[in-house]
Amino acid sequence: MAMEIEFYRDKKGQSQVEKFLTSLSPAEFNKVGKVLDLLEKYGDQVKEPFVKPIKGKIWEIRAKDIRILYFRREDNFVLLNAFRKSSRATPEGEKALAVSRMNDHLKRS
Repeated sequence: MAMEIEFYRDKKGQSQVEKFLTSLSPAEFNKVGKVLDLLEKYGDQVKEPFVKPIKGKIWEIRAKDIRILYFRREDNFVLLNAFRKSSRATPEGEKALAVSRMNDHLKRS
């Protein structure tokens, strides 16, 4: 099942995830890219340790200490926000931001 990767964009057309990815080292970028490739190729069949359910429809991509929160919409995975994880649990603020962006994306599309 081929899936598409889509970046959430705010009302100004900006993508926090794209900005975050461009700030990564080449090695970090490659690690994230491998997980994104798996999602595109295998869709929902990809499981831990590469992805993990977080809250409701929100999942996280896991690449070392890098996390990207996303959700599935039809044949797309929409990347909502990205951050470096510094604690064991995913911060509540990051989860809330992902939910807010998901709702905004659904409302505007």
